[in-house]
Amino acid sequence: MKAIALPRHGGADDLELTEQPTPAVAPGEFLVRVKAAGVNPGDEKIAIGTLDGIMVTHFPLIPGFEMSGVVEARGFGATEFEIGDEVIGFVVKDWAQNGTYAELVSAPARTLARKPASWDWLHSACLPLNGLTAYQAIKRINIGESDTVLIHGAAGGVGTLAVQIAATRGAHVIGTASERNHDYLRELGATPITYGEGLAERVRELAPEGVDAALDFYGGGRGGRLAEGLEGSRAGRLRGRHHRSRTGWPIGVGTRERRRTDGGGCARRVREVGRPREALLPAGAGRRRLADAPRGQPRPRPDRTGRRRHLRWPSGTYTLRCKRRVGTHEACR
Repeated sequence: MKAIALPRHGGADDLELTEQPTPAVAPGEFLVRVKAAGVNPGDEKIAIGTLDGIMVTHFPLIPGFEMSGVVEARGFGATEFEIGDEVIGFVVKDWAQNGTYAELVSAPARTLARKPASWDWLHSACLPLNGLTAYQAIKRINIGESDTVLIHGAAGGVGTLAVQIAATRGAHVIGTASERNHDYLRELGATPITYGEGLAERVRELAPEGVDAALDFYGGGRGGRLAEGLEGSRAGRLRGRHHRSRTGWPIGVGTRERRRTDGGGCARRVREVGRPREALLPAGAGRRRLADAPRGQPRPRPDRTGRRRHLRWPSGTYTLRCKRRVGTHEACR
């Protein structure tokens, strides 16, 4: 089969069109012929070696997690789909080698779902990661019928889906976006407002009794204002900025809020509001030291859950500093 692969760790310029053997199909897996593949920040992290501490990488490496395609074969005991079924998937395994930048990919049943019948292949391939992020965020803070929820970055990739999921659950959705996207948000079922100065006042006009929950799918500093006046509410954030990495890999929304510090180092600030008292940080965060935790408070405890790393600490604002300096740490520029 043809596949886009890396012979070693590297950036986008190191990707090569290669011939690779058809991947083996283990019990409980399906062989899927890929029609379209999504590109995500995680693809770059695997490619340049950022995730080597938590995921074994084998070469030649075929990057990619998202895809849409057609089931071509089934492994022993794989009964969830039939040959010929159209599926989408976020194909994550315990190691990285045979990703979705290929004509064929072997995928465990748990990573697949049926492709929406009305969606084309390209749009379907972009659904799994954004859709899972939106759904899990809404489920995590328990948005339901009659709730009023404020969604920051509502016209973005994750926000667009979060608005629709929350509205389907019966919630009243207030979404921040630029004015050019207000009509779009109304079509999705949200009440649009403009972000920026005076946001809190505009939210109070639409929800005099306050909002029940808030989700920040933009980050980059704006999220701090989102939680003003929301003490006791449920809130969550996906940190990040739109950027292109220095390795040339096209990146959409990241998972960290970055800022320079006076000392020239790199810092990440995470503010935690309400319950649950847990922040989900990028994989590898356990290798960074807690710099500004209040004295007498317990330190974060690394806890492995599946392949994600969780750090738990009391509610508050902390700074996690990298051990490297900004000028030499590409991942934290």
